[in-house]
Amino acid sequence: MNEKISFGQIDLFKFIASLLVVAIHTDPLLTYSESGNFILTRIIARLAVPFFFVASGYLLSIRFIDNRKYNNKITVKYINKILSIYLISILIYIPLNIYNGYFSESLNIGKILKDLFFDGTLYHLWYLPASIIGVCIVYILRCKFSFKITLFISIALYIIGLLGDSYFGITQNIDSIKMIYDHLFTVFDYTRNGIFFAPIFILLGFKLSKLYNLEKEDKVMRKDLSRFTLCFLLFLVEFILLKTNNIARHDSMTVFLVPTVYFLFKICLQLKNTKMKNLRDMSLYIYIIHPMIIVVVRMIGKLTKTSDVLVNNSVINYLVVVILSIFASLVFMNINKIKVKRK
Repeated sequence: MNEKISFGQIDLFKFIASLLVVAIHTDPLLTYSESGNFILTRIIARLAVPFFFVASGYLLSIRFIDNRKYNNKITVKYINKILSIYLISILIYIPLNIYNGYFSESLNIGKILKDLFFDGTLYHLWYLPASIIGVCIVYILRCKFSFKITLFISIALYIIGLLGDSYFGITQNIDSIKMIYDHLFTVFDYTRNGIFFAPIFILLGFKLSKLYNLEKEDKVMRKDLSRFTLCFLLFLVEFILLKTNNIARHDSMTVFLVPTVYFLFKICLQLKNTKMKNLRDMSLYIYIIHPMIIVVVRMIGKLTKTSDVLVNNSVINYLVVVILSIFASLVFMNINKIKVKRK
């Protein structure tokens, strides 16, 4: 592994991305501006999860060397880590699942398997199995094929996902394709999963890991900033057109989302090379914990009769959820450090 690895500001941007995920689930500007909230949560914040996937691919692949057995070991270790986090998260949210009526009479083995592998047992946990499946797909493909072939397959999977997500309106008009997607949606609720959504971004992380020694020239940065700005504007226009024409079934996957996130991550690598592992860990904790904090804040609002302030005011609700999520993350991080020291 090369010692001159560039972390840029990946950890800082992952932390910001985690706050954007919280924004998606709390609608922080809704009280004051529906359009502003739409731009923040449905457009800007949609960069967050793909950024996580690219970061996962990057941080995994920079550890690879020219040794298949070693790379296999590193990949299995990564998968086991994410799997452990996923299993713990499932257990943590069982009380909330019970409260929400998840374990009802309609629950069956098919529903359980669908949630475990694709949809998550709570609305945000889909990201963890998606990371595992996405890494498995990309790593296996890269072991067997060239980057170009792997890229072609990843793009093909993403296109299939697009037609079941933001471009679902197209499939609705073609009976034969609609029938295929009807069958697919019996296996999972959304195509933004580890098969169709994650691979392309994880593969881009693999590719960008080869640029760790990229010279920080102003010309390169300016070009990437221009490309990012152009792609983001196209992403913005695409999203608005999809919304106004009511084409989307869901809004996680769009065409220009891919190059936008790619250039955003590339820019990060050219920023000051600072590794902030605490922020990296905190971003994961915030992602996992924040739905529980949302519920806690609502309960506090009811018990103290301050719901008008804590819950109904979207900005205050968001800030309280973020602050408590950060505080809870710090507590868990310190507990984990104590456990590590005792070992």
